[in-house]
Amino acid sequence: MLLLLLVNPTDSSAVTSAIESANSANIPVITVDRSADGGKVVTHIASDNVAGGKMAAQFIVDHLKNGGNIVELEGIPGSSAARERGEGFHQVIDKAANVNYPHLANA
Repeated sequence: MLLLLLVNPTDSSAVTSAIESANSANIPVITVDRSADGGKVVTHIASDNVAGGKMAAQFIVDHLKNGGNIVELEGIPGSSAARERGEGFHQVIDKAANVNYPHLANA
């Protein structure tokens, strides 16, 4: 008998049907690091991804005092962690006049 479903979704949308199936079977679901777009999750355990994105961007700005070009590595496209880290990253990097980032790559 399954007592609990613990999941770290690589795709926040695609995992919804699995979570809904667990909900239908009265199996509690906990997500780790990345959230799910649907279904009932009893607990979500994660870091503050927006803050992490801000910290990464600030590190770059601080160390490229004379300016420079960067490439943003997104991570798993569509995952909540990638979206949230990107949000925090752009809150800082978009204000940096001396940093150019013409490229976005999926890691």
